[in-house]
Amino acid sequence: MFILPLSFVIIILLIIISKILSDKYTIKSYLDTLENQLNIQLHHYEAFEEYLNKSKIVVHDTKHHILAIEVLLENNKFEEAQEYIKEIEKDLFTLKKRRICDNKIVDAVLQYTLVQCSKKNIEFIHDVAFPESIDINNTALTVIFGNLLKNSIESCCAITNPSIKKYISITGKIVNNNLVVKIINSTNKKAIFNSNGLIKTTKQNKYTHGIGILSVKNSINKYNGNIVFKSNSNKFEVFFSIPLNEA
Repeated sequence: MFILPLSFVIIILLIIISKILSDKYTIKSYLDTLENQLNIQLHHYEAFEEYLNKSKIVVHDTKHHILAIEVLLENNKFEEAQEYIKEIEKDLFTLKKRRICDNKIVDAVLQYTLVQCSKKNIEFIHDVAFPESIDINNTALTVIFGNLLKNSIESCCAITNPSIKKYISITGKIVNNNLVVKIINSTNKKAIFNSNGLIKTTKQNKYTHGIGILSVKNSINKYNGNIVFKSNSNKFEVFFSIPLNEA
């Protein structure tokens, strides 16, 4: 009977365990991305439902507004009629959905981030000018923008010093056929980077947390892009660029 050496058995076991862990973290990464996408879609659905409800109210109230304006005009109360019309215009303006970015996927992530920042008292500054169509698939866009902005929110939420202003700033545009993005957020500590230029997490589950940033880097590398992280004691910056195919 042939018996495998103990060292060989240990090596095989380590390979099997490594494969199991690798699969586990890959599944975890996929589930995190899926959860993020579902949250963004849910927010869009809820926002659209709210828009429809407000539209129904405006349509329902229109006839009452017309009658009220007619009464004011018949009684020569022109200034009051003008003020009344201005009030209606304010309601119609708030009804109009404001779009942050022409690209629907990026806009969805930004809209979701805007709501989350509002809930957590984080100032969200955005100046993103992307066309409706970008030569990057929707999943990659969600992974990149979703993970980076989620990390920015978590970084702001970790700030306990009331004197530090919580903010996230994102700028994005197309420069020389390259998608160029810069994200800055406030923080209360300087980030530590590993030898691969990735952030060392301070969370208990170091493996699963690091997957988000690794997914971002992999998605950007897939399109031959570059990403750079910078940090000091009160500010964290992410800069990335992705070359786009010529139209």
